[in-house]
Amino acid sequence: MTKPKRAPNGAARSIHHKGASRCLDEGCDKFAPFCFSGSCVAQRKEKMNATPIVLQTTEDKYKLWIKSPLERLLNEEHTDFVIMLIALPMLERYLREKSGAKERLKLPPLFYVEFGNLFPELKQDKDRRTFWEVFRHGLAHQFMMNTESGTSARLDRKGPLVSYDSNVFTVNAPEFARRAMAQIESDFHTFEASSSRHHLFANVVFNGVSAITESVARATRQTNMPHI
Repeated sequence: MTKPKRAPNGAARSIHHKGASRCLDEGCDKFAPFCFSGSCVAQRKEKMNATPIVLQTTEDKYKLWIKSPLERLLNEEHTDFVIMLIALPMLERYLREKSGAKERLKLPPLFYVEFGNLFPELKQDKDRRTFWEVFRHGLAHQFMMNTESGTSARLDRKGPLVSYDSNVFTVNAPEFARRAMAQIESDFHTFEASSSRHHLFANVVFNGVSAITESVARATRQTNMPHI
């Protein structure tokens, strides 16, 4: 038996009182006690004056911005595209630093070597490059896989983690993301990507009312920023 859902403070005590519509709109089974104006104002002030919560480390930000939302998506249906849209840039950040690509426009051969070390299912260099074009470029630019090369692609939660057979890529998106996260968390210093000085983690402050996230531009502009 479920307990009645209590209305928020400020809602009416019964349907005969002002504010009852708010209770009913919010699906309450039980009306809330009055919140008198003085106490309501005090509660709001207390919330606004709360000590700001500052995310001090890159790991704090990773857990809040990437890992926590991604883990919620892994067990939900119809989220494979979104999972890959998070997992691939996250993985690219790690592989760029690991391979020394940093912020270069053209990815070096070592990038695909490191990609293959993490996903040995893709045995050949050309398969890794095609995978990157199909999934990373396709999803990042058009939210769908890119089949321009003549390669088909599908996301299948009951399929292998990743495979390439008969000119078809198959990816189990949740398992792909889990492997990427496990690698990043085992080598987090690399993921921080301190060499990518124009892509440093943003700063953010929560003050109980709002959050401000900011990436500050560097004084010198780099001309070979990656666009794909």
